[in-house]
Amino acid sequence: MCRRPDAAAVRAEAKFVSGTPFVVDGFGEPPREGRLYFLTHFHADHYCGLSRRWLAGSSSQIVCSHITARLVARRLGVPEEKLRPLPLRTPAAVGGGGVSATVELIDANHCPGAERVFLLAARSLGLRLHVSAARLATLSCLDLPRADVERLTTDASATRWAVVPMGRSRVNLDRVNLGAISGRSWAISGRHLRFDRIKAMLQSSNGRFTAAVAFRPTGWCASSSAAGAGAAGRTLRAGATRIIEVPYSEHSSFGELQACVRELRPDHIVPTVGEAKAARAACEQLRGPKAAPVQATLAASAASAHITVSVGECGV
Repeated sequence: MCRRPDAAAVRAEAKFVSGTPFVVDGFGEPPREGRLYFLTHFHADHYCGLSRRWLAGSSSQIVCSHITARLVARRLGVPEEKLRPLPLRTPAAVGGGGVSATVELIDANHCPGAERVFLLAARSLGLRLHVSAARLATLSCLDLPRADVERLTTDASATRWAVVPMGRSRVNLDRVNLGAISGRSWAISGRHLRFDRIKAMLQSSNGRFTAAVAFRPTGWCASSSAAGAGAAGRTLRAGATRIIEVPYSEHSSFGELQACVRELRPDHIVPTVGEAKAARAACEQLRGPKAAPVQATLAASAASAHITVSVGECGV
């Protein structure tokens, strides 16, 4: 199921490249002739709305990386002729609606592909790696060496090594987990952050703990319903239990975003998540005192423009 953020937080301008017929990660409405669609990576909140028949009867295509194209074709059933896969770090000419441009896909390191790390260790130790059938189907779309593919098995009894399923990426969460281990805290899966589960955990402590405050790191608390609660997001209450939603991004820290804006000095920043007023205020904070904007617009003309699109290359 696609996870849709608050409708008030989604602005159409976030999907369109200004002055062009190019649409990025925008599949929520039927395709229109003359538009060229881009899919940055294979995460449900980005391909939401895309299906086997979404481009039926349309001459439009979807531009993406080779790995993303394989995932879209195999997992969603989108016909391969509707996809235009491009290699990474290679400028390519594209066009639509009378506008031509040169695009270059770069690896955004957003989808880490932890299985590659496990496979490297398994290869060194001469072991096999157990994965679920669904994960094996996804991994078959990656450019893995044949020897590594043969190390993968869905038979749990064939090896002691397994890829542990995680609700969210473990990247950047290690320090949080280590801090919980060293204190009077529990690090639990996100799906267990429910009042009934937390109450059961308190009861299992046999009176050692009588109240709990849970922190849910999430990028989805910046909605119109949460915006009024300030930077800490929403606080949910039930008896002696509190769940606090903390704005968190697996993509970039605030300092990294400020550094990016300072270097690129864009003329316009388009927010994609959050209530409109709060999102605009956050964009202004990103500019900082030294990030004076410069004119950098894309001309909607026959003249060729160069667009760099970040893609989460591993797509898992």
